[in-house]
This record gives sequence, C-alpha cells and structure tokens, in this order.
Amino acid sequence: MTKSGKDKISQEPNKSSNKIGTNRKVTHLYLNDKYLTGINSFNGYIHLTVLYLHNNYIEKLQNLNNLSNLRALYLQRNKIKKIENLEGLVKLQRLYLGHNEINVVENLENLRNLEELHIEKQNLAGGEKLCFDPRTIHCLSNCIGILNISQNNMTTIQMLFPLKYLRVLNASNNNITELANITDTLQHLTYLREANFFGNPVAKQHRYRETIIGKSISLKTLDRKDITDITRSFIKRFEIEKSNFESKDITDVPSNITDLVKSYPLSLQKAVSNFMLKPVKSSENNGLLNISNGAYVPWKSMPATFSGGSFKTPPLLRKKKKAECRTMNLSSLPNLL
Repeated sequence: MTKSGKDKISQEPNKSSNKIGTNRKVTHLYLNDKYLTGINSFNGYIHLTVLYLHNNYIEKLQNLNNLSNLRALYLQRNKIKKIENLEGLVKLQRLYLGHNEINVVENLENLRNLEELHIEKQNLAGGEKLCFDPRTIHCLSNCIGILNISQNNMTTIQMLFPLKYLRVLNASNNNITELANITDTLQHLTYLREANFFGNPVAKQHRYRETIIGKSISLKTLDRKDITDITRSFIKRFEIEKSNFESKDITDVPSNITDLVKSYPLSLQKAVSNFMLKPVKSSENNGLLNISNGAYVPWKSMPATFSGGSFKTPPLLRKKKKAECRTMNLSSLPNLL
C-alpha cells in the first residue's frame, strides 16, 4: 500500500489473493495504467464505490460481482470484447466502456440504477457497427439519463426511443443519413435536453438544425450550440403554418359539373349550360375547352353582366369593342400614299 492513501494493487494471480483481501473501508481504488491483462478478485472491498481500471489491456470482465456498493466503474481503453459478469453491480450508476472492442450492448438488465453509459468509439472490424440488445434497452428505459454512442458507425438511433428519461445523447460522428430517423426518435424522448449529431451525413442536409428543433419537445442544446427561446418559438410557428398550409384544401371542385351549373341563377343557366357541357374546338379567339380535361371558359364566351332584368356589357368591354371598331374603320381606308 502507498502512503498517499491510494491503493495500487498488483493484479498478478500469485500476489492478489492476500493483498486484496482486506476489510479496510477503501472507497476509491486506482488500478489504471498498470498494464493489467485481467481482473482478479476484490474480496473484502465491500465499501468500494469507485474503481478505476482504464488504460490497461483487460480482455474479459470478471470478478466484479461482489462489489455490490460500486457506483462508478471506469473500463475505457482496454481490449474488452463483451459486456458480461456485471449482474452483481446493482448500485452502479456510471459505466465507462469507451475505446474497447464491444459489438453489442447487452447483459445490463440488472443494472437498474445505471444513469450514465459511455460506450463511444469501439474498435470494430471494418463495416461493423454497435448494436443494442432490446432486452437491455427495455431494462434501462427507467434509469438511463446520459448516453454516449459516438463514433460507432451507427446508421440509426430508433432503437433508443424507449429511453424516456434520457437527458443527454451523444450520437456524433456516426453514419446516420435520414433526418426522419432522428426526428421520429426525439419525439419520444420528452426529457432530452442536449443532443449531438454533428459528423453524421444527415448534418449536411438542408434545414437540418431547424427541422430537429421544430420536431423536438424539450431540446435546449443541439450540436454544442444553445437553442434560444426566440429561435424555438419562430421555428415552431413556422412548422405549424407550414403544416396548416399543406393540409388545407385550396379548391373544392364539384364531382359533376352539371351540379355547378344548377347552382347558377336561372337566366345564367340558360346562357352557360349548353356551352359548358359541350366540347368546343380550339380557335384563335376562344382558346381551348374540353370537358374531359376540365372546364375553361374564355372571357368572350361568358354572358354579359345581368342588371335590371337585362344583360349589359361591362364598361371595360364596351371600351375595348369601341377601340376595335375604330381600328377596323381605319384599316378599311384606302392607302393614300
């Protein structure tokens, strides 16, 4: 034992059994950077709450189940390939497994007090990506609050939507390409305050940030940038207006055009009905009219305005006709030159 109070214990099999077996009330144990290749028994360390085993060469998790009071376990930067033998750590709150060789997040069903899981940047073979066991996700849904899954070649985060108490999510530098994949998940994460998706292909899409803010419920920070109340209010209002515009019926075309004609006054029905119900060939003056492609009535074919029991030509139309008559009269004069 060192005089500084920090227990630095060799994990060699022929020396560990006697030196670790002590009843002293040690709460923090520093075994990081010791070139350890395995984990031996911690008999007697019943009061241990924080264990540092990072920056070693550990390949397998073992001999940790008797640490029932452990709150934090640091195992990042080792050679661990599988999460196992952690069932006895029922009080564990923080688990650090970054920079290992883990392919599946599993066997955490008994860790019902786990609040933080850091499993970033696993050293996986080319093309492999980090996966989650659905049973583990289900069991962690009532406790996990901070999750770091960055740099794991992941293409989706939809498996995370059961994590209803998640507050911080770091999914940066993965391979997420679909914006809907993110927005659909965030709508289930009602307590999420901070999220990071930078470094994904999706972050380069048009209106990426605005779309996520508009779809999220409680997000305060996105990609390390705060979301102001003014920005959120503006984007939310824009999304509502856009949704209302897209769902609004702009026109209401009757299924039978004869019903439309019947809604006209009787005098107007007589003038229009026959014309509108018969296809009219295109002409230079009248344009096109084909009832099979929809009804289009040129202005020259519409009846004059109705006033006082008789039809009268509108003033603008009367002026246009007079101008046409003057033009015709002048063009009919002989060329005097």
